[in-house]
Amino acid sequence: MNEQDNGGDRPSHPDLASLEQALQPQETLQRHLEAIAQQVQEIAKASEGDGVALLRLLRLLEKLHQEIRDTMFQETLPKNRHSLYALLRDMEAEGGWPYISRMKLRSLLRHLLDEPPAESPNPLNPIADPEDFPRR
Repeated sequence: MNEQDNGGDRPSHPDLASLEQALQPQETLQRHLEAIAQQVQEIAKASEGDGVALLRLLRLLEKLHQEIRDTMFQETLPKNRHSLYALLRDMEAEGGWPYISRMKLRSLLRHLLDEPPAESPNPLNPIADPEDFPRR
C-alpha cells in the first residue's frame, strides 16, 4: 500500500512518519524561540531611548541565561565521549557556547563624554590620564 495518508502530498512510509514525529518537537521549539525573540525585540524597541528599561531587560535576559545554564542545562551535559562529541559537533555547526557579554566600563565612560576620546598618552590604558594619578 503506497497510498498517501497525509493529504496526498507524500507517500506514507514508516521511516518518514517517525522522522516527521522526531522533527515536530524541534520545529515547535524553533517556533517558540522565534516568538520569544520577537517579543524581546518588541520590548526593546518600545523601550528605545529609556536606558533604565533596557538595562532591566538585559538584566532579566542575563538572569534567565544563568538560571537555565546552572540548573537544567548542566544536568544535560554529556556523561560519555559519544555524547560529548555530539554536543561539540552541534556547537560547532550552530555557533558555539552561548555567552552574554557585558558592556565594558570604558565603553560606558566613552558614552558619557560629549566628545570623542582624545588621544591617550598611554596606549595600554586609553582612559587613564597620567595627571589623574599622584606621583610618588
